[in-house]
Amino acid sequence: MKLLITFFTTLCLFSAQAQEPAWMDYDWHVPNENESTIIQILDDYFSKPANIPTGITYNLYKMMFNGSSDVTHTFQVIGTIDDINETSNFTRNADFSLMLEKIRNHMEPRGRYAGRGDVSTGSPNKDNIEYLILDHVENPTKRNAAALELWANTKPNNYRAIGAVISGREDGITHYTLVERANLKELLGSNPTTKEESMAWEKYLKDRGEIKQIKTMTRKLAKSWN
Repeated sequence: MKLLITFFTTLCLFSAQAQEPAWMDYDWHVPNENESTIIQILDDYFSKPANIPTGITYNLYKMMFNGSSDVTHTFQVIGTIDDINETSNFTRNADFSLMLEKIRNHMEPRGRYAGRGDVSTGSPNKDNIEYLILDHVENPTKRNAAALELWANTKPNNYRAIGAVISGREDGITHYTLVERANLKELLGSNPTTKEESMAWEKYLKDRGEIKQIKTMTRKLAKSWN
């Protein structure tokens, strides 16, 4: 299977009632010995407020589990659709070109992707790990409505988000689901459910329409700048 998308940011997503974000992801292969150097180069540049466009957050994720892909990190640009659109008009200085030159000497690019969040629940916690499910969704509207009903009935205590991959998608992937987990124990363990929760899940699986799961992965936020 070809290299698949590494997602998404942070994700610095908001509640289902708020405006969901747009994002651009850049997948990298970074040798272990270069990771600290990459973080330092990015920190030297993005720690200066003048180098960050209004409304934009930059995130660097480290992959924990990613199948056979050799993507080790994802660098993400995230904000509202309008703020993302304005990044093309943001004036870059000589330090930006120097930063890119340094970065290229310590990593190999693997892919570029763009998309947006659709619906979410809860508040993101940057200290959590992120479990990502990459799907092909036949009817996004039906799926989103079913997910919102599921969350309303089960009231999950962690952040969850659903969004679309718009450009750069591979192997039939159209959407992603992000579920935060506090640690590996929570990721690998099974959560007990009540009868009501089981019924809510059964209804969701019935109402969501046709979905084909393509891949799962897990990542951790290494550094964020905004």
